[in-house]
Amino acid sequence: MVGASDQDRIPGSAPEARPRLNAPLHPVMSARDQRHQRRLRWLGTVILVAGLTAAGIAYHRARSDDWATALVRAGTLASGNAKRAENELKDLGGKANVLATDFQDWFTSLWHRRRLAGTLVVLSLAGAGACFFLAHLLNYPPASDHRADPPT
Repeated sequence: MVGASDQDRIPGSAPEARPRLNAPLHPVMSARDQRHQRRLRWLGTVILVAGLTAAGIAYHRARSDDWATALVRAGTLASGNAKRAENELKDLGGKANVLATDFQDWFTSLWHRRRLAGTLVVLSLAGAGACFFLAHLLNYPPASDHRADPPT
């Protein structure tokens, strides 16, 4: 049995040395940091809601395949112009030119029809995630630089 006098001699057993269960894990944030954190979370929420709403509208308003695109695809595939154009690109600029043209075609396709909705979802998730992450970083104090302290 440990007496009251023994508890006083055991390091870390004093009631004031024990951490409180509801104590915050980080030091108290300044009012400025709290304001920035609140604004970043609000901005992230606005970006997320606006982006997902715009993506939903773009998805429902887009046609799966409009008639002009269907005609272009049919004409290109039927006449064999796609292979001829790729060979001309390869002759003029090499394989890098063909890859750059393919990348440009893919990138421009992201901004039309239903792919636009997917692009808006990804961009809104990335923007909101960045805001929430930056707000989370404000919970932690900056690392102290011990190099400036002279050795003792």
